[in-house]
Amino acid sequence: MVRAPDGELWLGADSGLYRLSALDFPDSRMPEERLATVGIDGTLWFGANNGVWRYRDDDFVNFNRDHGLPSDVVGGMHTLGDGRLLAVTDGGDAGAVIFNGERFEPWEPGAERLDGVDCHDVTEDPHGHFWVATDEGVFRTDGTSWIMIDERDGLPENHARSIHATADGDVWIGTQGGVTRLGTKSTPVQSSMK
Repeated sequence: MVRAPDGELWLGADSGLYRLSALDFPDSRMPEERLATVGIDGTLWFGANNGVWRYRDDDFVNFNRDHGLPSDVVGGMHTLGDGRLLAVTDGGDAGAVIFNGERFEPWEPGAERLDGVDCHDVTEDPHGHFWVATDEGVFRTDGTSWIMIDERDGLPENHARSIHATADGDVWIGTQGGVTRLGTKSTPVQSSMK
């Protein structure tokens, strides 16, 4: 679910996408919307099982493998400070890519480590570090180097499904084996529901 800058509420369901103010869906080509985000210019972005959809000026446009996505199954999206969209995908030739305004292109140097790795979610912490939840654990980058966090570091399991950074810098990681909080220096790793 996402609220557009004009105040309209959009809801994704198995049967498609609904604008709650009108309970209608203007384009039935988008099945099973999985996630949504709002761009800094007010553009709405939706991730589905058939690529990324952009809604702007009352028009839906689909971007898929033909437009540079490694896979049509979108696991996570994040709007960057400069307005570009970062998307991570799973299934097939999964990976992480940036939308340049016309198509998706490789993300930053080092992101090729994610090529072929199922990526399920992405977030940015208050320090500008990006965190990617994958089937191999969690990857973090500061833009120059990458680290991986997995079971050896305290995750309940390597299959990280969701990830969220809070305003105070904590990062919450959801796995099928439980939830982990990577905290500040005073509380580094806490897992529950294992």
